[in-house]
Amino acid sequence: MLHRFRDRFGTAGLVVAIVALVAALAGTAVAASGALTGKQKKEVQKIAKQYAGKPGANGAPGPAGPAGPKGDTGAAGSNGTNGKDGTNGKDGTGVTSKSLPIGNAHCLPGGSEFTASSGATYACNGEEGAEGPPGEEGPPGKDGNPWAVGGVVPPGETETGAYAVGQLPIEQFVYLPISFPIPLASNVAAHFITAEEPEPTEDCPGSVADPEAEPGNLCVYEGFGFGMSLIAFENPTTGEQVGEAGPTGAVMVFSGEEFASSRGTWAVTAPEG
Repeated sequence: MLHRFRDRFGTAGLVVAIVALVAALAGTAVAASGALTGKQKKEVQKIAKQYAGKPGANGAPGPAGPAGPKGDTGAAGSNGTNGKDGTNGKDGTGVTSKSLPIGNAHCLPGGSEFTASSGATYACNGEEGAEGPPGEEGPPGKDGNPWAVGGVVPPGETETGAYAVGQLPIEQFVYLPISFPIPLASNVAAHFITAEEPEPTEDCPGSVADPEAEPGNLCVYEGFGFGMSLIAFENPTTGEQVGEAGPTGAVMVFSGEEFASSRGTWAVTAPEG
């Protein structure tokens, strides 16, 4: 067999052929690693390609190699350019307000309107609450209020009270005042109804238990009397004994015996009109 190769290629050709065969089997790089001339290398490559088989399948991946060392820190980059200035904002506007009448289109019960740059808004009044229970009637005013400081008894209104006098040590005159808690607007006529004659009269229709007086009259009702006689009514304002009482009251002038007494009630009604 060797003689046949040698006869066909000669001694030098035989070497090239063998090298080519090795290259076909083991790879061109292995065969070319020997000392061949340029022409011989080309012949080896040509023969290797002719007899080389098809490439085999890829082998399994090898294991991952160890991590390489950390690289050096890169140089700092240059500063970027400044951005452009933004546009100026618009000035804001203040808030104005105004009251809205009842029945307007925005607030039927009335309210307020507040206006700003964003528009108008409204604050409406709340609904009227339910009516509360009626309060107690207050005292009349000064123009006829019997309970007000500086007031007078209203026309046709009545005041009542009581009186008593007695146990005189000797026979003498006695002055007994009757003061009206609330003064009258004018003088009134004065009357004395004795216990001996307690019959009602036109001006004094009441009794000692229920004293009454018609408008413009002071009526004194004696409930018990002993040895005591009324001489006159004296007006304390004028000092006159004319059978009348002044706006603040009257003074009853009695004459009495020893141990005399009198007591009873009274009523005075302010004149009408």
